[in-house]
Amino acid sequence: MEITLVKNEDNLYEIEFKDVDVSVVNLIKDRLINRDDVEFAASIREHITVSPPKLVLRTKKNPKTLIREAIKSIMKDLNKIEKKLS
Repeated sequence: MEITLVKNEDNLYEIEFKDVDVSVVNLIKDRLINRDDVEFAASIREHITVSPPKLVLRTKKNPKTLIREAIKSIMKDLNKIEKKLS
């Protein structure tokens, strides 16, 4: 997996994910989109077969922190599901 910072301007942040399924990027976006400190969140893919997915954010806070919080929240939910399946 490779993550590339494409854009980091003011409060606009764009990250490209290589060798990551677009559904993972969508999960992160879905966690971010309803937060008060996120003005805009989208996952994009310029071409479905050749372009890696990107996460685009416009935030009021540090985007790296918000992304980490979203990932931790997703992991927490997945751990709950795993425990219920055990």
